[in-house]
Amino acid sequence: MASPVAHSLAGLSILALCFPRHIRSLTALATALFAACLPDLDLLIPGIAHRTVMHSVTFSLVLPTILFVWLKLNNNRQYLVITCLCFCGIISHIIIDWLSMDLSEPAGLIIGWPWNMDSQISDKPLFLNLHRNQFFEPAIIAHNTRALLRESIIMLPATLLILFYRRSYFSRV
Repeated sequence: MASPVAHSLAGLSILALCFPRHIRSLTALATALFAACLPDLDLLIPGIAHRTVMHSVTFSLVLPTILFVWLKLNNNRQYLVITCLCFCGIISHIIIDWLSMDLSEPAGLIIGWPWNMDSQISDKPLFLNLHRNQFFEPAIIAHNTRALLRESIIMLPATLLILFYRRSYFSRV
C-alpha cells in the first residue's frame, strides 16, 4: 500500500483543484491532508482489520454524512467544503491503495464492505508496497526508499501542476 506521502499529495491536489479559494485556510488544509490519510488509522484501531471497513465506499459515504450533519448543526460556515474534502480524501485514498502493489494475503481492499467482502486490487499496480516490519533492515530501507521515490515522481508533478494551474486564485485570497 502507498505511504502518507502519496495520500497527502492527493489531498493537497484535491483542495487546490476543487476549493482553490480555501487553500490558505488551515482548517481546509488540515482536513484535506487528514482525510486523505484517514483510512490508514485502521492500523492503530484494535478489532478493525487493515484495508477493510475504513477502506470501503461505505465508510467514504457514512463518515462525511455524519460530519456534514454535525457541522451544519453547529453552524460551521465551511460545512460543505470540509465535508467534500473528507469524502474526496477518503475516495482518493481508496483509489491510490487500489493502484498499489499489495503482497499481503489476501491482497487488496474490501471496497464493498459490508456487502461485498471480496478483495479488490488493480492487476497493474502503479505504486510499490511499503514494508512496515523490520523497518531498519538495509533491504527494507532500500525498498521503501524506492517506493517513496516512485510515489513522489508520480504524485508531486501532478500536485505542482494543479497548484500552478490554480495560482491565479491564490493571489486573490
